Amino acid sequence: MKKNEMRRILAAALASGMAVSLAACGGGGETSTTAATTAAATTAAATTAATTAAAETTAAAAETTAAAAETTAAAAETTAAAAAPEIDTSFTNISVGLPLVSNAISEHDTSEELYQYVVNFLNDYTGMNVTWNFLDDDAYYDRLDMDIIAGNVSDVVVAGNSATFLDAAQNGLFWDLAPYLDEYENLGAIPEAVRANASLNGKLYGLPRSRNLGRNGVGWRVDWLEALNMDNPEDVDDFYDMLYAFTYDDPDGNGVDDTTGLLICNYSGYW
Repeated sequence: MKKNEMRRILAAALASGMAVSLAACGGGGETSTTAATTAAATTAAATTAATTAAAETTAAAAETTAAAAETTAAAAETTAAAAAPEIDTSFTNISVGLPLVSNAISEHDTSEELYQYVVNFLNDYTGMNVTWNFLDDDAYYDRLDMDIIAGNVSDVVVAGNSATFLDAAQNGLFWDLAPYLDEYENLGAIPEAVRANASLNGKLYGLPRSRNLGRNGVGWRVDWLEALNMDNPEDVDDFYDMLYAFTYDDPDGNGVDDTTGLLICNYSGYW
């Protein structure tokens, strides 16, 4: 009996010990779960903080970019202002230097009356008081170089492609007119290709004498072609045949040898 009682006591003690062990194990599982939850919360908080910091960094970068853009725009405005100084419209007296073709005096009416008429017309039209400095065409550009060197150049001149003029322009003697062209309807129509060809290092120191690319051409009497039963010429040989017929085949039909196949002026630039 005593042995059986002892066994029952030991069994009860063992059962109690196992219950305690299981409880302890159960308590350890709850602690692990709590720690994991705490770690997850900490990680989430860290992620949120990192996301917030990244957002703040992005916003700061955007503000920096915007500030840089404003700085660039301000710099561009400053550059534009520097490239296009304001025009002083208070002055009225201006001198203009022009080449005068050497034989113009003998071929055209250059009387004082006509000269004064032109001067008065231009002064009234522009609201200016213009002094015209005419120089012989043959010596004009040499004289212009000397005037530039001596600092005695007119306010407005016809400029050539001389080294003296180009050097003076780069040193600030002449204005860069490029910023002003589009302010005027006629000047604004100058093609970009013409502006580029007339520019020096991106600056335009004069108004280009823009001309049509195909400004020289030939015209002929269509009625004479019809009278001679000829078609419009399409090549050089046809053109020669037309001129020959106009000269020798009596295109006006009057029976008199009084027609000429080709007339040109004494300017040989066409050829």
